[in-house]
Amino acid sequence: MGSVFLFFVTVINSFAASAILTRVVIDYLIKKSFLDTPNARSSHDVPTPRGAGLALMPLIIFGMVMNLALHEGQIIHQNSYLTVLVSVIFLSLISWLDDVRKKGLSAKVRLLAQIVVVAAPLCFLDNDTLVFQGFLPLWLDRVVAAFAWLWFINLFNFMDGINGISGVQTVSMMLGILVLYAVQDIGTEYSALTAALIIGAALGFLVWNWGKAKIFLGDIGSIGLGYLCGFLLLLLAADGSLWAALALPLYYVMDATVTLLKRIINREKIWEAHRKHYYQAATVKGALSHAQTALSIASVNAVLIVLALYSTTAGAWILLPAVIVVYALMRYFKYCKRKASKE
Repeated sequence: MGSVFLFFVTVINSFAASAILTRVVIDYLIKKSFLDTPNARSSHDVPTPRGAGLALMPLIIFGMVMNLALHEGQIIHQNSYLTVLVSVIFLSLISWLDDVRKKGLSAKVRLLAQIVVVAAPLCFLDNDTLVFQGFLPLWLDRVVAAFAWLWFINLFNFMDGINGISGVQTVSMMLGILVLYAVQDIGTEYSALTAALIIGAALGFLVWNWGKAKIFLGDIGSIGLGYLCGFLLLLLAADGSLWAALALPLYYVMDATVTLLKRIINREKIWEAHRKHYYQAATVKGALSHAQTALSIASVNAVLIVLALYSTTAGAWILLPAVIVVYALMRYFKYCKRKASKE
């Protein structure tokens, strides 16, 4: 009960701080004219401040530092956590530079930075901590984990295309980690505390990003959240819940991956911005609002959390209904688009 109360207080405090800091950042970004101007591929129609991560990332980093200090010497994977803290600060700085520069940073610089911050924490994991539960030898386990983490960071950024979606996805994944620890004692308390911290920060952001958004995450927000969420999912897998770790982010993973593969098959320039994700299908034609689309994803994520809880007994079998549920939602978004086109 004590841990549940601690998680609750962490979420509430993080939420309040995030909502206030994001409001301050909105004013700052408007003053500095750091605005996202609409174009043909945008899902918004008025210039909107971009860079909510300027509020979220310092808040989350501060909370992680405080929790590390309070639990010093008692944290499993402590060296990896310390490395992640340093890495996320570096990654946030790189992402912020990419946000504020007119032409951004080159793709090579961004990719190199991401490779470094992904490789470093994995190097500090104990040799007996295997992300893929012994299915792969140690060296291959680390390589595949690094590629998976790198892909997750970028797909999280790619998927941040309508109001509310990334906030909802962040809350859903981190709530899954929190519930798994609170209900079944899966994972570690520090991971659960970090998840609670991120949940509160994301909810505070959603206050200003829901409906007609007052602010967007920007790369500093989407890259930073993707990095931290990816790390916690990898640790969840390493702590014995591989199938849960695969199920929780499944909507984002399937939508981004299938869309990318289709664009490659069609020989499109995959580095260019687009509006071809499944969740965008319904919103482009106006069949669903941004809020309705985000809530649809939240509903499927709730099912994925339940399936993640059953993964301790059902094992890999939970991935079958998980894939079916996510695919059904993707087809529903396409159906909404077709229906709207006929009207």
